[in-house]
Parts: sequence; structure tokens; C-alpha cells
Amino acid sequence: MSSVILKMASIVLRPLFWVISIWLLLRGHNHPGGGFIGGLIAGSALIIGPLSREAEEIKLEKKNYPLLFLSGGMILILLSAALGLFTSDLMLEGLWMKIPLPLVDATLKLGTPLMFDVGVYLTVIGFIYFIFNSMMEEWQWK
Repeated sequence: MSSVILKMASIVLRPLFWVISIWLLLRGHNHPGGGFIGGLIAGSALIIGPLSREAEEIKLEKKNYPLLFLSGGMILILLSAALGLFTSDLMLEGLWMKIPLPLVDATLKLGTPLMFDVGVYLTVIGFIYFIFNSMMEEWQWK
């Protein structure tokens, strides 16, 4: 399906979806949101553009993006779980690193829960993109 309206809307919606998904990823630690919800919205940002084009155009640009997102996300999830196992003999133990920010006189606290959320975020994006590619192949075949 080639839709002019969807093409024009995707120009505005894709950056908006990315900003909202990253915002939900980062705020999901203390409030509703997180890696899963952010990943769903980021996956929507990835597929809204190809939905507005013909199936032949999408087939020409097929890449291994789903595999990269899935494997990168799973590696981050496993790494965040294993770091706690190596340091305190507890799997998924939260570890925190404080980085001083001299220009603003504050500290930035990064931890393994954020690494886990980013892993879930990437895995969900890869899964949505993989399902989308599979559906497009099926629709083109029929």
C-alpha cells in the first residue's frame, strides 16, 4: 500500500515516537514506563515508515536489523544479570556507579537496572521489527 498521507504523517511521527520512547525508557525506573513500553513505541517508529511504501520497495532494503537489536538487547540483559553474580554472588543484584559532573556540580548515578531496561528496550524493538518483516513477507507472498 502506498499512502501519501501516511508518508507525510511518518515524517512528523517518527521523531516524536523516538523522543517519547526514550523518555519512557528513562523515566520507567521510578514511574510507569520502562524498557518494554519504550521498546513498543520505538518499534512503532521503525515500522511506520515502511508501512507507507509498497512491498517491493521494502523487500529491496531488507536488512538484518531485527537480529542486531535482538542480540544486542539479550547481551545487555545477560551482562546486567552477570555483573551482580560476579560481584556479590547474587544474580540481578543492582550495582551503581556514580559519575561526577563537574560543570553542574552534581553526580550521575548509572546502574545495572538501567542496563537491564535498555536490554529489554532493544529486544522489544528487534522483536517487533522481526514480526513486521515476517508479516510483510507473508502479505507479499499472497
